[in-house]
Amino acid sequence: MSIWTQLLLGTPLLVVYVILFYHYYVYDFEPLLYYALSFLAFGIGVMIKGAYLASLAFFSSTYLIATVRSLNDQKMRILVYVSPVPLATYIFFIHNEVLVLLTISATLILSGLLLTLKRNLRIIGYLTIIASILIILGNYVSLMLYMLSPFMVGLGYLLITTFNIDLIRVPVDIRERFELKPGVMFLPTSPKEILDVALVFSKNPGKGKRWFWITKVKEEKSNTIEPTNLPKILDLAIRYMKKGGVVVIDCLEYLIIENGFEAVLRFLAQLRDHAILNNSTVIIVGNLEGLSKREVALLKRSLGEENV
Repeated sequence: MSIWTQLLLGTPLLVVYVILFYHYYVYDFEPLLYYALSFLAFGIGVMIKGAYLASLAFFSSTYLIATVRSLNDQKMRILVYVSPVPLATYIFFIHNEVLVLLTISATLILSGLLLTLKRNLRIIGYLTIIASILIILGNYVSLMLYMLSPFMVGLGYLLITTFNIDLIRVPVDIRERFELKPGVMFLPTSPKEILDVALVFSKNPGKGKRWFWITKVKEEKSNTIEPTNLPKILDLAIRYMKKGGVVVIDCLEYLIIENGFEAVLRFLAQLRDHAILNNSTVIIVGNLEGLSKREVALLKRSLGEENV
């Protein structure tokens, strides 16, 4: 295989790595980092002669780590300790190519079976199992490598699109448990399961690209928005809701102090309309004890009696 062919087959895999890493950076979702590293290793293995087997061992190890972490099941966490097996087999049995390939394939099959446990990841799981077979064949049949590279790019595309949707949308079981409905609703606290996928505007600093700290302090390391910049908050919230996401606001009193009740009421009414339009939910965290009876009545009239 010529170097140009290797570059042609390996470059798309590196593109998948870049996109996965970008999504990890944006959503701060750790499994995407390991999926990105796995495709980086695979791409390098295809492009560099002699590194194919080592790259496959690293690919299968990081792919399993990513899969276990993406399931978010404490009982499954122990399977992370299986991930070093392909690398260890490659290091200690480097001359036993068959054993190394079988270990790599078995690890990928395990990842595939784990992925089939989640309905939305089932297709990716089946494709992962197929990939484990193609990888063994690709080591002996050069023609199979021409099929394997596009196949893996397709697998990477499915990972990107699937997790891109899942990292925004609140799972159905959580929606049902907390009775999330289109529009604006008030909750005393916001559950972690919702915060993990929501766009958050809070009076406290947080982690992740979807957490905005509402403050007058200029902080380079955090996403900050001034409390008086309601148009920016509204714009970010609308764009997120159009993707099907949930918005959490944990700074209502602070916004009222800085902008006045009337301005915030108009702001919330606009959010409500867009939430209903996009079948999404805006969650206001906290209680209304600091508001007057008139203000509470106006909120009920604007946002709906049942939501306040």
